[in-house]
Amino acid sequence: MSMSIACGGIRRTSLVAALALCGAAALPVGDVHAATRVVTNCNNSGAGSLRAVASTAASGDTLDLSGLSCTRITLASEILLPQTNLRLLGRDRLAMTLHGNRVTRVLHHTGTGTLTVERLSVSYGFVHGATAFGGCIESTGNVTLRQSRAHHCLADADSGDQAIARGGAIHADGAVLLDRSSVFESHAMALVESLGGGVSSLGKTTMLQSQVYDNSADWGGGVAPEDGFRMTYSLLQDNLANEFGGGANVTGNAEINKSTVSGNHSNEAAGGLQFNAGPANTEAVIAESTISGNSADDRVSAIAFVSAEGRIFNSTIVDNHEATTDECWGAVFTFGMSMESTVVTGNTCDAGFTRDIGDLPAQNAQVTGSHNLVGSASVSLPPDTIFSATHGLGPLASNGGPTRTHAVLAGSPLIDRGNNLLLRSFDQRGTPFARVRGAAPDIGAFER
Repeated sequence: MSMSIACGGIRRTSLVAALALCGAAALPVGDVHAATRVVTNCNNSGAGSLRAVASTAASGDTLDLSGLSCTRITLASEILLPQTNLRLLGRDRLAMTLHGNRVTRVLHHTGTGTLTVERLSVSYGFVHGATAFGGCIESTGNVTLRQSRAHHCLADADSGDQAIARGGAIHADGAVLLDRSSVFESHAMALVESLGGGVSSLGKTTMLQSQVYDNSADWGGGVAPEDGFRMTYSLLQDNLANEFGGGANVTGNAEINKSTVSGNHSNEAAGGLQFNAGPANTEAVIAESTISGNSADDRVSAIAFVSAEGRIFNSTIVDNHEATTDECWGAVFTFGMSMESTVVTGNTCDAGFTRDIGDLPAQNAQVTGSHNLVGSASVSLPPDTIFSATHGLGPLASNGGPTRTHAVLAGSPLIDRGNNLLLRSFDQRGTPFARVRGAAPDIGAFER
Protein backbone atom coordinates (compact mmCIF):
# COMPACT_ATOMS: atom_id res chain seq x y z
CA MET A 1 0.00 0.00 0.00
CA SER A 2 6.73 9.72 0.38
CA MET A 3 3.92 7.55 2.91
CA SER A 4 2.01 10.05 6.30
CA ILE A 5 1.82 8.06 9.49
CA ALA A 6 -1.41 6.77 10.98
CA CYS A 7 -1.65 3.82 13.37
CA GLY A 8 -5.20 3.06 12.23
CA GLY A 9 -4.38 2.90 8.53
CA ILE A 10 -1.93 3.65 5.77
CA ARG A 11 -1.57 7.12 4.32
CA ARG A 12 0.97 8.06 1.72
CA THR A 13 4.09 8.88 3.85
CA SER A 14 6.71 6.27 5.68
CA LEU A 15 5.98 2.58 6.11
CA VAL A 16 9.01 2.09 8.36
CA ALA A 17 8.19 5.14 10.48
CA ALA A 18 4.62 3.96 10.91
CA LEU A 19 5.85 0.55 12.01
CA ALA A 20 8.16 2.13 14.58
CA LEU A 21 5.61 4.56 16.00
CA CYS A 22 2.57 2.33 16.24
CA GLY A 23 4.00 -0.73 17.97
CA ALA A 24 2.75 -0.46 21.55
CA ALA A 25 -0.31 0.74 23.42
CA ALA A 26 0.18 3.45 26.02
CA LEU A 27 -0.85 2.84 29.63
CA PRO A 28 -3.94 4.88 30.50
CA VAL A 29 -3.53 7.68 33.01
CA GLY A 30 -5.95 5.97 35.41
CA ASP A 31 -3.40 3.21 36.19
CA VAL A 32 -1.05 5.49 38.15
CA HIS A 33 -1.12 3.32 41.29
CA ALA A 34 -0.02 0.12 39.54
CA ALA A 35 1.67 -2.42 41.79
CA THR A 36 3.69 -5.61 41.34
CA ARG A 37 2.00 -8.63 42.90
CA VAL A 38 4.15 -11.74 43.32
CA VAL A 39 2.90 -15.25 42.52
CA THR A 40 4.60 -17.60 44.98
CA ASN A 41 3.58 -21.10 43.82
CA CYS A 42 2.39 -23.10 40.80
CA ASN A 43 -0.86 -24.37 42.32
CA ASN A 44 -4.15 -24.17 40.44
CA SER A 45 -5.69 -22.20 43.31
CA GLY A 46 -5.18 -21.16 46.90
CA ALA A 47 -3.00 -18.59 48.60
CA GLY A 48 -0.07 -17.42 46.51
CA SER A 49 -1.39 -18.98 43.30
CA LEU A 50 -1.78 -17.04 40.08
CA ARG A 51 -5.56 -17.35 40.39
CA ALA A 52 -5.59 -15.94 43.91
CA VAL A 53 -3.19 -13.11 43.14
CA ALA A 54 -5.14 -12.19 40.00
CA SER A 55 -8.39 -11.99 41.98
CA THR A 56 -7.02 -9.19 44.19
CA ALA A 57 -5.09 -7.25 41.54
CA ALA A 58 -6.05 -3.75 40.46
CA SER A 59 -5.99 -2.36 36.95
CA GLY A 60 -2.44 -1.65 35.79
CA ASP A 61 -0.84 -4.18 38.16
CA THR A 62 1.84 -6.69 37.18
CA LEU A 63 1.42 -10.32 38.24
CA ASP A 64 5.03 -11.45 38.67
CA LEU A 65 5.78 -15.14 38.07
CA SER A 66 9.47 -14.61 37.34
CA GLY A 67 10.66 -15.93 40.70
CA LEU A 68 8.98 -19.34 40.41
CA SER A 69 11.24 -22.40 40.14
CA CYS A 70 8.49 -24.63 38.74
CA THR A 71 7.88 -24.75 34.98
CA ARG A 72 4.11 -25.30 34.64
CA ILE A 73 0.86 -24.09 36.14
CA THR A 74 -1.82 -26.59 35.17
CA LEU A 75 -5.33 -25.13 35.40
CA ALA A 76 -8.65 -26.80 36.14
CA SER A 77 -10.60 -23.76 34.91
CA GLU A 78 -9.85 -20.46 33.20
CA ILE A 79 -8.38 -17.54 35.12
CA LEU A 80 -10.75 -14.58 34.98
CA LEU A 81 -9.09 -11.18 34.62
CA PRO A 82 -11.64 -8.32 34.94
CA GLN A 83 -9.03 -5.55 35.25
CA THR A 84 -8.91 -2.87 32.54
CA ASN A 85 -5.15 -3.35 32.07
CA LEU A 86 -3.04 -6.16 33.46
CA ARG A 87 0.46 -7.58 32.88
CA LEU A 88 1.61 -11.15 33.48
CA LEU A 89 5.40 -11.45 33.71
CA GLY A 90 7.39 -14.70 33.62
CA ARG A 91 11.13 -15.37 33.57
CA ASP A 92 11.31 -16.94 30.08
CA ARG A 93 8.76 -18.27 27.58
CA LEU A 94 10.57 -21.64 27.54
CA ALA A 95 10.74 -21.82 31.32
CA MET A 96 7.13 -21.19 32.36
CA THR A 97 3.86 -22.42 30.82
CA LEU A 98 0.27 -21.65 31.77
CA HIS A 99 -1.32 -24.94 30.74
CA GLY A 100 -5.02 -25.48 30.05
CA ASN A 101 -4.63 -29.27 30.10
CA ARG A 102 -7.03 -29.40 27.09
CA VAL A 103 -9.97 -28.89 29.46
CA THR A 104 -10.20 -25.10 29.78
CA ARG A 105 -9.36 -21.76 28.23
CA VAL A 106 -6.32 -20.36 30.05
CA LEU A 107 -6.91 -16.59 30.37
CA HIS A 108 -10.21 -14.69 30.03
CA HIS A 109 -9.72 -10.94 30.10
CA THR A 110 -13.02 -9.04 30.44
CA GLY A 111 -11.51 -5.56 30.69
CA THR A 112 -11.56 -2.95 27.95
CA GLY A 113 -7.83 -2.12 28.10
CA THR A 114 -4.86 -4.39 27.38
CA LEU A 115 -3.86 -7.77 28.75
CA THR A 116 -0.07 -8.12 28.36
CA VAL A 117 1.61 -11.52 28.58
CA GLU A 118 5.40 -11.25 28.78
CA ARG A 119 8.05 -13.99 28.82
CA LEU A 120 5.48 -16.75 29.26
CA SER A 121 3.95 -19.61 27.29
CA VAL A 122 0.18 -20.10 27.23
CA SER A 123 -0.75 -23.53 25.93
CA TYR A 124 -3.19 -26.42 25.56
CA GLY A 125 -6.23 -24.26 26.15
CA PHE A 126 -9.66 -25.44 25.01
CA VAL A 127 -13.05 -23.79 24.67
CA HIS A 128 -16.18 -25.09 23.00
CA GLY A 129 -19.90 -24.39 22.63
CA ALA A 130 -22.19 -22.54 20.23
CA THR A 131 -19.59 -19.78 20.11
CA ALA A 132 -15.94 -20.48 20.87
CA PHE A 133 -13.58 -17.50 21.06
CA GLY A 134 -9.92 -17.68 22.07
CA GLY A 135 -8.84 -21.24 22.80
CA CYS A 136 -6.03 -20.02 25.08
CA ILE A 137 -6.71 -16.29 25.50
CA GLU A 138 -9.90 -14.27 25.05
CA SER A 139 -10.19 -10.53 25.66
CA THR A 140 -12.97 -7.99 25.39
CA GLY A 141 -10.16 -5.44 25.04
CA ASN A 142 -6.66 -5.88 23.57
CA VAL A 143 -4.01 -8.58 23.86
CA THR A 144 -0.22 -8.08 23.73
CA LEU A 145 2.29 -10.93 23.72
CA ARG A 146 5.91 -9.94 24.31
CA GLN A 147 8.63 -12.60 24.02
CA SER A 148 5.89 -15.15 24.62
CA ARG A 149 4.22 -18.15 22.99
CA ALA A 150 0.65 -19.36 22.53
CA HIS A 151 0.43 -22.90 21.21
CA HIS A 152 -1.63 -26.10 20.99
CA CYS A 153 -4.86 -24.22 21.63
CA LEU A 154 -8.34 -25.08 20.30
CA ALA A 155 -11.56 -23.09 19.87
CA ASP A 156 -14.31 -25.50 18.79
CA ALA A 157 -17.85 -24.22 18.08
CA ASP A 158 -19.41 -27.65 18.16
CA SER A 159 -23.10 -26.96 18.80
CA GLY A 160 -26.00 -24.84 17.51
CA ASP A 161 -27.06 -23.75 14.04
CA GLN A 162 -25.03 -20.50 14.26
CA ALA A 163 -21.83 -22.05 15.58
CA ILE A 164 -18.88 -19.67 15.09
CA ALA A 165 -15.29 -19.97 16.33
CA ARG A 166 -12.73 -17.14 16.42
CA GLY A 167 -9.09 -17.35 17.38
CA GLY A 168 -7.80 -20.86 17.91
CA ALA A 169 -5.15 -19.43 20.23
CA ILE A 170 -6.07 -15.76 20.75
CA HIS A 171 -9.17 -13.66 20.17
CA ALA A 172 -9.57 -9.99 21.06
CA ASP A 173 -12.51 -7.66 20.52
CA GLY A 174 -9.85 -4.96 20.15
CA ALA A 175 -6.28 -5.25 18.84
CA VAL A 176 -3.66 -7.99 19.08
CA LEU A 177 0.08 -7.27 19.16
CA LEU A 178 2.69 -10.02 18.83
CA ASP A 179 6.13 -8.67 19.74
CA ARG A 180 8.98 -11.19 19.35
CA SER A 181 6.41 -13.90 19.95
CA SER A 182 5.07 -17.10 18.37
CA VAL A 183 1.60 -18.57 17.85
CA PHE A 184 1.54 -22.12 16.54
CA GLU A 185 -0.23 -25.50 16.38
CA SER A 186 -3.62 -23.95 17.18
CA HIS A 187 -7.00 -24.38 15.50
CA ALA A 188 -10.40 -22.74 15.18
CA MET A 189 -13.14 -25.22 14.27
CA ALA A 190 -16.89 -24.69 13.83
CA LEU A 191 -20.02 -26.31 12.48
CA VAL A 192 -20.74 -23.08 10.56
CA GLU A 193 -17.68 -20.80 10.33
CA SER A 194 -14.27 -20.39 11.95
CA LEU A 195 -11.81 -17.49 11.62
CA GLY A 196 -8.19 -17.11 12.65
CA GLY A 197 -6.60 -20.46 13.47
CA GLY A 198 -3.87 -18.65 15.36
CA VAL A 199 -5.17 -15.14 15.97
CA SER A 200 -8.51 -13.39 15.47
CA SER A 201 -9.13 -9.73 16.25
CA LEU A 202 -12.00 -7.33 15.66
CA GLY A 203 -9.37 -4.60 15.64
CA LYS A 204 -5.88 -4.60 14.10
CA THR A 205 -3.41 -7.47 14.41
CA THR A 206 0.28 -6.51 14.44
CA MET A 207 3.28 -8.84 14.19
CA LEU A 208 6.74 -7.49 15.05
CA GLN A 209 9.60 -10.00 14.70
CA SER A 210 7.07 -12.75 15.31
CA GLN A 211 5.96 -16.08 13.84
CA VAL A 212 2.51 -17.57 13.22
CA TYR A 213 2.69 -21.12 11.88
CA ASP A 214 0.96 -24.51 11.67
CA ASN A 215 -2.51 -23.18 12.55
CA SER A 216 -5.86 -23.75 10.81
CA ALA A 217 -9.36 -22.31 10.37
CA ASP A 218 -11.96 -21.85 7.63
CA TRP A 219 -10.97 -18.22 6.98
CA GLY A 220 -7.46 -17.01 7.78
CA GLY A 221 -5.58 -20.15 8.75
CA GLY A 222 -2.95 -18.07 10.54
CA VAL A 223 -4.59 -14.74 11.33
CA ALA A 224 -7.97 -13.10 10.66
CA PRO A 225 -8.04 -9.42 11.64
CA GLU A 226 -11.20 -7.38 11.01
CA ASP A 227 -9.69 -3.88 11.11
CA GLY A 228 -6.17 -3.93 9.71
CA PHE A 229 -3.00 -5.99 9.71
CA ARG A 230 0.69 -5.19 9.96
CA MET A 231 3.74 -7.45 10.01
CA THR A 232 7.44 -6.61 9.89
CA TYR A 233 10.45 -8.95 10.07
CA SER A 234 7.89 -11.69 10.67
CA LEU A 235 6.81 -15.09 9.35
CA LEU A 236 3.47 -16.61 8.30
CA GLN A 237 4.16 -20.24 7.47
CA ASP A 238 2.40 -23.58 6.93
CA ASN A 239 -1.05 -22.39 7.99
CA LEU A 240 -4.22 -23.91 6.48
CA ALA A 241 -7.55 -22.36 5.52
CA ASN A 242 -10.44 -24.58 4.55
CA GLU A 243 -11.91 -21.69 2.56
CA PHE A 244 -9.97 -18.42 2.05
CA GLY A 245 -6.62 -16.97 3.12
CA GLY A 246 -4.27 -19.79 4.09
CA GLY A 247 -1.84 -17.45 5.83
CA ALA A 248 -4.16 -14.53 6.54
CA ASN A 249 -7.61 -13.26 5.68
CA VAL A 250 -7.39 -9.50 6.24
CA THR A 251 -10.11 -6.85 6.32
CA GLY A 252 -8.94 -3.24 6.32
CA ASN A 253 -5.56 -1.64 5.62
CA ALA A 254 -2.55 -3.94 5.55
CA GLU A 255 1.26 -3.61 5.62
CA ILE A 256 3.53 -6.58 4.90
CA ASN A 257 7.08 -5.32 5.46
CA LYS A 258 10.37 -7.27 5.27
CA SER A 259 8.53 -10.51 5.99
CA THR A 260 8.04 -14.00 4.56
CA VAL A 261 4.73 -15.72 3.78
CA SER A 262 5.46 -19.32 2.80
CA GLY A 263 4.03 -22.82 2.73
CA ASN A 264 0.47 -21.76 3.50
CA HIS A 265 -2.46 -23.54 1.83
CA SER A 266 -6.13 -22.95 1.14
CA ASN A 267 -8.51 -25.73 0.20
CA GLU A 268 -10.35 -23.12 -1.87
CA ALA A 269 -8.71 -19.76 -2.65
CA ALA A 270 -5.89 -17.37 -1.69
CA GLY A 271 -3.28 -19.79 -0.42
CA GLY A 272 -1.09 -17.05 1.05
CA LEU A 273 -2.98 -13.81 1.71
CA GLN A 274 -6.45 -12.45 1.02
CA PHE A 275 -7.08 -8.70 1.35
CA ASN A 276 -10.64 -7.40 1.72
CA ALA A 277 -11.95 -3.85 1.91
CA GLY A 278 -12.78 -2.19 5.21
CA PRO A 279 -15.52 0.41 5.76
CA ALA A 280 -13.42 3.11 4.01
CA ASN A 281 -10.89 3.09 1.17
CA THR A 282 -8.57 0.19 1.83
CA GLU A 283 -4.95 -0.28 0.79
CA ALA A 284 -2.69 -3.32 1.10
CA VAL A 285 1.05 -2.59 0.85
CA ILE A 286 3.68 -5.30 0.45
CA ALA A 287 7.29 -4.08 0.68
CA GLU A 288 10.56 -6.01 0.53
CA SER A 289 8.89 -9.30 1.32
CA THR A 290 8.89 -12.88 0.04
CA ILE A 291 5.67 -14.71 -0.85
CA SER A 292 6.74 -18.21 -1.81
CA GLY A 293 5.62 -21.83 -1.83
CA ASN A 294 1.97 -21.16 -1.01
CA SER A 295 -0.81 -23.12 -2.67
CA ALA A 296 -4.54 -23.30 -3.30
CA ASP A 297 -6.68 -26.19 -4.48
CA ASP A 298 -9.00 -23.95 -6.48
CA ARG A 299 -7.74 -20.43 -7.29
CA VAL A 300 -5.12 -17.78 -6.47
CA SER A 301 -2.10 -19.46 -4.97
CA ALA A 302 -0.37 -16.48 -3.32
CA ILE A 303 -2.18 -13.12 -2.99
CA ALA A 304 -5.78 -12.10 -3.67
CA PHE A 305 -6.48 -8.36 -3.66
CA VAL A 306 -10.23 -8.96 -3.52
CA SER A 307 -11.49 -5.45 -2.76
CA ALA A 308 -8.39 -3.64 -1.50
CA GLU A 309 -6.02 -1.54 -3.58
CA GLY A 310 -2.70 -3.36 -3.88
CA ARG A 311 0.76 -1.77 -3.87
CA ILE A 312 3.88 -3.95 -4.08
CA PHE A 313 7.51 -2.81 -3.76
CA ASN A 314 10.76 -4.78 -4.15
CA SER A 315 9.19 -8.14 -3.41
CA THR A 316 9.65 -11.74 -4.53
CA ILE A 317 6.55 -13.76 -5.45
CA VAL A 318 7.65 -17.14 -6.82
CA ASP A 319 7.05 -20.90 -6.64
CA ASN A 320 3.40 -20.72 -5.62
CA HIS A 321 0.98 -23.34 -6.99
CA GLU A 322 -2.69 -23.60 -8.03
CA ALA A 323 -3.99 -27.16 -8.10
CA THR A 324 -7.02 -26.32 -10.26
CA THR A 325 -7.38 -28.14 -13.57
CA ASP A 326 -10.02 -25.71 -14.83
CA GLU A 327 -8.85 -22.07 -15.05
CA CYS A 328 -5.65 -20.53 -13.70
CA TRP A 329 -6.37 -17.36 -11.71
CA GLY A 330 -2.72 -16.57 -11.06
CA ALA A 331 -0.37 -16.39 -8.11
CA VAL A 332 -1.51 -12.77 -7.73
CA PHE A 333 -5.14 -11.79 -8.43
CA THR A 334 -6.05 -8.14 -8.83
CA PHE A 335 -8.66 -5.71 -10.11
CA GLY A 336 -5.77 -3.28 -10.68
CA MET A 337 -2.66 -2.46 -8.63
CA SER A 338 0.75 -0.79 -8.66
CA MET A 339 3.97 -2.79 -8.63
CA GLU A 340 7.58 -1.62 -8.44
CA SER A 341 10.81 -3.61 -8.73
CA THR A 342 9.02 -6.91 -8.06
CA VAL A 343 9.49 -10.40 -9.50
CA VAL A 344 6.37 -12.54 -10.11
CA THR A 345 7.33 -15.65 -12.05
CA GLY A 346 7.88 -19.38 -11.69
CA ASN A 347 4.41 -19.90 -10.25
CA THR A 348 2.55 -22.98 -11.50
CA CYS A 349 -0.95 -24.25 -12.22
CA ASP A 350 -2.35 -27.70 -13.00
CA ALA A 351 -4.69 -26.39 -15.72
CA GLY A 352 -1.95 -26.85 -18.28
CA PHE A 353 -0.70 -23.28 -18.55
CA THR A 354 0.91 -20.69 -16.30
CA ARG A 355 -0.48 -17.39 -15.07
CA ASP A 356 1.55 -15.37 -12.61
CA ILE A 357 -0.80 -12.35 -12.42
CA GLY A 358 -4.51 -12.72 -13.18
CA ASP A 359 -7.86 -10.96 -13.20
CA LEU A 360 -11.43 -11.80 -14.12
CA PRO A 361 -12.17 -12.60 -17.78
CA ALA A 362 -12.80 -9.45 -19.87
CA GLN A 363 -11.98 -7.26 -16.87
CA ASN A 364 -8.88 -5.70 -18.46
CA ALA A 365 -7.22 -4.86 -15.15
CA GLN A 366 -4.14 -2.65 -15.26
CA VAL A 367 -0.90 -2.85 -13.31
CA THR A 368 1.05 0.40 -13.05
CA GLY A 369 4.66 0.90 -11.95
CA SER A 370 8.05 -0.03 -13.39
CA HIS A 371 11.17 -2.25 -13.20
CA ASN A 372 9.31 -5.57 -12.76
CA LEU A 373 9.96 -9.09 -14.02
CA VAL A 374 6.86 -11.19 -14.74
CA GLY A 375 6.41 -14.62 -16.26
CA SER A 376 2.87 -14.34 -17.65
CA ALA A 377 -0.23 -12.26 -17.02
CA SER A 378 -3.79 -11.65 -18.20
CA VAL A 379 -3.56 -8.01 -17.07
CA SER A 380 -2.04 -4.96 -18.73
CA LEU A 381 1.54 -4.48 -17.48
CA PRO A 382 3.92 -1.46 -17.57
CA PRO A 383 5.79 -1.11 -20.88
CA ASP A 384 9.24 -1.71 -19.34
CA THR A 385 8.20 -5.08 -17.82
CA ILE A 386 10.77 -7.85 -18.33
CA PHE A 387 9.04 -11.07 -19.35
CA SER A 388 10.86 -14.20 -18.25
CA ALA A 389 9.90 -17.63 -16.97
CA THR A 390 13.35 -17.79 -15.34
CA HIS A 391 14.02 -15.80 -12.17
CA GLY A 392 17.56 -16.93 -11.35
CA LEU A 393 16.84 -17.39 -7.67
CA GLY A 394 18.04 -20.01 -5.22
CA PRO A 395 15.66 -22.02 -2.98
CA LEU A 396 13.95 -20.44 0.02
CA ALA A 397 16.67 -20.53 2.66
CA SER A 398 18.28 -18.78 5.61
CA ASN A 399 20.46 -16.22 3.87
CA GLY A 400 20.87 -13.87 6.84
CA GLY A 401 18.31 -11.76 8.64
CA PRO A 402 15.33 -13.01 10.69
CA THR A 403 13.32 -14.51 7.79
CA ARG A 404 14.10 -16.85 4.90
CA THR A 405 14.66 -15.44 1.42
CA HIS A 406 15.45 -16.50 -2.16
CA ALA A 407 19.05 -15.52 -2.93
CA VAL A 408 19.73 -13.93 -6.32
CA LEU A 409 22.14 -16.18 -8.22
CA ALA A 410 24.94 -15.16 -10.57
CA GLY A 411 23.58 -14.40 -14.02
CA SER A 412 20.03 -13.76 -12.82
CA PRO A 413 17.96 -11.39 -14.99
CA LEU A 414 17.03 -9.56 -11.76
CA ILE A 415 20.50 -8.12 -11.14
CA ASP A 416 20.78 -4.30 -11.29
CA ARG A 417 17.39 -3.94 -13.01
CA GLY A 418 15.18 -2.75 -10.16
CA ASN A 419 14.49 0.53 -8.37
CA ASN A 420 14.32 1.78 -4.78
CA LEU A 421 11.38 4.18 -4.67
CA LEU A 422 11.02 3.71 -0.90
CA LEU A 423 14.67 4.78 -0.42
CA ARG A 424 15.40 1.77 1.77
CA SER A 425 18.92 1.32 3.14
CA PHE A 426 18.63 -2.46 3.46
CA ASP A 427 16.88 -5.33 1.67
CA GLN A 428 14.42 -7.75 3.32
CA ARG A 429 17.11 -9.13 5.60
CA GLY A 430 17.80 -5.76 7.23
CA THR A 431 21.18 -4.54 8.42
CA PRO A 432 23.90 -5.06 7.19
CA PHE A 433 22.46 -6.18 3.83
CA ALA A 434 22.43 -3.06 1.64
CA ARG A 435 19.45 -2.38 -0.60
CA VAL A 436 21.70 -1.19 -3.42
CA ARG A 437 24.95 -2.90 -4.42
CA GLY A 438 26.25 -2.31 -7.89
CA ALA A 439 24.85 -0.05 -10.60
CA ALA A 440 21.22 -0.31 -9.43
CA PRO A 441 19.02 -2.30 -7.03
CA ASP A 442 18.15 -5.87 -7.94
CA ILE A 443 14.51 -6.67 -8.67
CA GLY A 444 12.84 -8.39 -5.70
CA ALA A 445 13.38 -8.65 -1.95
CA PHE A 446 17.03 -9.79 -2.04
CA GLU A 447 20.08 -7.77 -3.11
CA ARG A 448 23.01 -9.80 -4.43
